[in-house]
Amino acid sequence: EAVASEGAGSAAPQAPLTPDEQRHEQIGQAMSGIARAAAGGSASRAVDIVFLLDLSGSMENNLRALGQNLAGMMAELQSRDTDATFGIVKFKRALFVLFPQTTDVEAYERLLQNLSVGGDEHALDAMDRAATKVKFRPAVQRRFVLITDEPLKGDPPLAQLLTRLISENIVVDVIGLNIPEHRILARRTGGTWHRIPGDRS
Repeated sequence: EAVASEGAGSAAPQAPLTPDEQRHEQIGQAMSGIARAAAGGSASRAVDIVFLLDLSGSMENNLRALGQNLAGMMAELQSRDTDATFGIVKFKRALFVLFPQTTDVEAYERLLQNLSVGGDEHALDAMDRAATKVKFRPAVQRRFVLITDEPLKGDPPLAQLLTRLISENIVVDVIGLNIPEHRILARRTGGTWHRIPGDRS
């Protein structure tokens, strides 16, 4: 009887996922959700996505998982007939580095495997500067994806930044903490919120 029941298709128990596998899956699900929102949210079917990366020391494994999921996110966008580019902003308190929009996913996969992390981060400054510096294509959907495991810090204040982002039609998706300011940033700009791995808020 045991042999018969096994033959009927009972699956062997799955080994539990390692922390790295769980992180990879959680980040992948967030990026897939953002891809679906981006593909469904623009009549032009064209979107420029800018990842804003918190380089504090606790973020290293999350950023590596982001890099491992980039190709899958681009493939999902393309499967939905969405003309997408990716850009990256790395930020810490005294650092703001912008990598321009591209369809070359492999270049950014390599970048995300070799980031130097550590130090404090100011996400509000980074978003404000990115709104000024990113060269979006004409007439496309503009999306920032903020990836952070820290509360929002810096200037301008969130209310002021929200006014600017909304006026410039920049949607912000947040892979972050389960705290009001992260959820407000996503909701008020029309973006999506996803919990970052390791969040204990």
